[in-house]
Amino acid sequence: MAEPPNQPILARERIHAIDAVRGLALLGVLQINLFFFSGHIYREWAGLPVDAGWGGSVPVWILNHLVSGKAIFCFSMLFGIGLCIQMDRFRAKGIFFGGFVFRRLAALALLGTIHVALLWNGDILFTYALIGLLVSPLLWARPKTLVIFTGLACVASVFRKVVVDFLHAPNWFYFSYWRKQADWLLQSSNQAYGHGTWIEAARWRWWEWNHLGRSITVITVFDVLPLFLIGIFLWRSGLIQNATDRAKTIRALFHVTFWPGLIICSLPFDLSKILPEIWFTGWHMDLIRAIWTTASICLALSYFLGSLLLLQVKFGRRIITWIAPMGRMALTNYVIQSLVCTWVFNSHGLGLWGQVSQSNCILGGLTFYCLQTLFSHWWLSRFQFGPIEWIWRTMTYWKLQPFSIRAQLATDPLN
Repeated sequence: MAEPPNQPILARERIHAIDAVRGLALLGVLQINLFFFSGHIYREWAGLPVDAGWGGSVPVWILNHLVSGKAIFCFSMLFGIGLCIQMDRFRAKGIFFGGFVFRRLAALALLGTIHVALLWNGDILFTYALIGLLVSPLLWARPKTLVIFTGLACVASVFRKVVVDFLHAPNWFYFSYWRKQADWLLQSSNQAYGHGTWIEAARWRWWEWNHLGRSITVITVFDVLPLFLIGIFLWRSGLIQNATDRAKTIRALFHVTFWPGLIICSLPFDLSKILPEIWFTGWHMDLIRAIWTTASICLALSYFLGSLLLLQVKFGRRIITWIAPMGRMALTNYVIQSLVCTWVFNSHGLGLWGQVSQSNCILGGLTFYCLQTLFSHWWLSRFQFGPIEWIWRTMTYWKLQPFSIRAQLATDPLN
């Protein structure tokens, strides 16, 4: 059997639209995560007021309706696309892909576990590794097969409570169980993150991940699995590889997904003030969840399709070029966000836990994101990968990878 190639994909071989969408999605992920980093989430669960700040309800509304969920959905589609790209490269070389994808996902799971232990329990890397293993048998599937499995995954997402009930899961498996513990969770988090040492925060963080995190992981798997499959479908359909030739199709799909998604996602969250009470019991609630989930998926998909359309115009290509480095080292930037934000909000750092309004969190997140983008440009002008990406690839390929651009040029026969 042939040996795996000893170097990952080169910068010149990358699809910059994918990097750009990944970079934009990282902005959305940061803004949503700041609600958790800052300590607001448990206050909201406990029914306590959360300070919106100088921006009032407008920026919070935009974040909750147009960003929340959509950013992680975009990330999920891109992860499925990335797995397909890697598999096709291996198949073109006549190399078995199974061992590589297992090592890659196992390494990602290990990095996610370290991320939780040292920095933050809101890690998504471990869950992505798990879902990647679930979808890996479908990387070879035809588009029609993928449509069927995507439909089944969407149904499972809408009716996840029925699935969990059927499996006779214990109480702690249900997210609603932990919502009832909001007062205690708020008190414990305030003590650990707002007043405790780094060791105390780490102990509580690990407890959260091993208990509450199980419920969140189950929800995430159900919600994100369809997006992985959609990403695989987009690649297998050839839409991404031939974006220029299929611009009309992409434009039509953009309008079909964007406008319904935008309209439905713009509806108030508290529908109890609009709809009769009966709509919040039994199958009516499942119908509302199905409509809302479908709209969120459509809006996330339209964001990705819109980025492909941006490549067709000069101004759009400039935007893509500027943001793409952020996406090229998204894993490093994601970890840096956890490192900086936990230091800013936890008591072992600046100690701003529970003291920053949502508006200031949003403004601070935008500022920090711009600084990260500048840092990404600077770093990638000198190095082939971000430092965490380099660790991940070295673990995956079982061989030290060329780190600097100069070292990469020395080993690349096409230069």
